[in-house]
Amino acid sequence: MMSLSSLLPLLPEALCREVRTHPAARCAPSVCEVRLRRGRPSSLSVFRDGALCNLPLSHHASEEELTQTLARAADGSVYAHEESLREGFLPMKGGIRLGVCGRATPDGGGGIKALSSISSLVFRLPHAHPHAADELCNFFEKTQGGILLFAPPGGGKTTHLRAFIQALGTRYRIAAVDTREELCVEDEALLLDCLSGYPKRLGAEIALRTLSPEILVLDELGKAECDALCALVSFGVRTVATVHAQSADEVRRAPAFAPLLRSGLFSHLWDVRGRRPSPLWEERA
Repeated sequence: MMSLSSLLPLLPEALCREVRTHPAARCAPSVCEVRLRRGRPSSLSVFRDGALCNLPLSHHASEEELTQTLARAADGSVYAHEESLREGFLPMKGGIRLGVCGRATPDGGGGIKALSSISSLVFRLPHAHPHAADELCNFFEKTQGGILLFAPPGGGKTTHLRAFIQALGTRYRIAAVDTREELCVEDEALLLDCLSGYPKRLGAEIALRTLSPEILVLDELGKAECDALCALVSFGVRTVATVHAQSADEVRRAPAFAPLLRSGLFSHLWDVRGRRPSPLWEERA
C-alpha cells in the first residue's frame, strides 16, 4: 500500500516540506488524507482517539500546482483517465483514492462531458489492519446469505473489505469488482480474482458468469447499483458489499436501498464501526 512518505513526491514542493515537518507526520499511520485546495488552506486528516480530525496547513495551492500534482498522480497521462475524472476520481496504485473537484461541463443527458479548472485534490491513504475484519469473518462463516456493511464516509468500509478478502481468500473463491481501483491492493500473495475499473453491474455479471466465485465483493453501492444488482440473488453466490450510512436504521429506511434489501441478496447488515451484525429488518414486538 502507498504510504505517506511515498505520496510526498507527488505534492507541490512547499506542501511536501510542510507535511514532512508537521507533528502529525511523526505518527504517519494516523494520517488518512492530504487535501489541496486552490486559494484555500491545504490540510491533513488524522485519526485521534478513534475520531477524525482535520488539521489546516499554511499552504494554499495555486491552479498550476493542482494541475501539476494531478499530472504526477496520473503518471503524466491525465488524458488516459478522462472517464474516471468525469466521475470525480483518479485510480492510483497501492489502493489510494484521489478525489478530484473542479468545474463540470454537463453533457445534456444528466452526465458530465468534461472536468476542468481543478479546485481540490483529496488523497485518501489506505491503512492495513489485518485483524479489522476478524469479527466479520467469524460471523460470515457461522451464518448464511450475504452481508451488507455500512459506515459513514471514512468509516473503514474499504479497509474491512480488504481484511475480509485477505482472511478468507485461502478458504473461498473470491471475486471483487473494484470500480475505483482502491480495493484490490498489490499483494502478490492475495488469492483473489479482481475486475478493476469495471462498472459494478457489468463487473458483477462477468464475475458470476465466468469466474465461478463463492463470494462476490462490491464496494460502495449507489442507487443505480442497488436497482441493478437485485437479480444477483438468482445466481446463488454470497455477496459482501458496502454502502454509506450512519446507522442500520438509515439503511433500512433509505428508499435507494429498499429494492436491494427486499431482493434476498443479503441476510444481515454489519455495523463497521461497531463491528457487530444487525438484523436486515427492524424487529417488531
